[in-house]
Amino acid sequence: MDFDDAEIGARLQSLRESVVSQATLANAMKDHGHEKWSQATVWAVEAGKRPLRLSEAASLAAILGAEVSDFLQSSAVGKVIGSMREAITDVDRAATDLTAAAVRFEDARTRLRLTVRSIDAEQVSSWPDSERVRLIDLMREADKRMKWDLSDVADLDDRTDLFMEDLIHSEGADDGVDPEAS
Repeated sequence: MDFDDAEIGARLQSLRESVVSQATLANAMKDHGHEKWSQATVWAVEAGKRPLRLSEAASLAAILGAEVSDFLQSSAVGKVIGSMREAITDVDRAATDLTAAAVRFEDARTRLRLTVRSIDAEQVSSWPDSERVRLIDLMREADKRMKWDLSDVADLDDRTDLFMEDLIHSEGADDGVDPEAS
């Protein structure tokens, strides 16, 4: 198999783009002992103007969460692997966002509980009827939301299971590999 510097560079660029900038990658390479790496070095390797050394490929693979062999795969394989890595990164970012949202959700429910508890029934009894009715309606809405938990808001496990079943049972997906066997 013939390895062309331009193809290797294109694979590096494909692996890098969804993860880090050229400047960030150059700094990470310096941290891995490749002191002469700069953004221009990353550009030159990606453009096929500079060959990639094996020790550099090992460091790049470690930084990008890849394998050295990823730089040597065919373009079609590289695209699929790059797409998978990008999708995994997206899921990781979404999981981080979801965790932060779950914390905000619980904080908001706690504030709601505290607000409900702080209502002075004696003071409310002196309010006009129309205002008490509005408060009662809001209390009902608050009660519903205080009973919610994250499974009421989004049941992600069921969605994932359905997607995987569709993927496994779709036409042409029977390649003789049992996804449950791994």
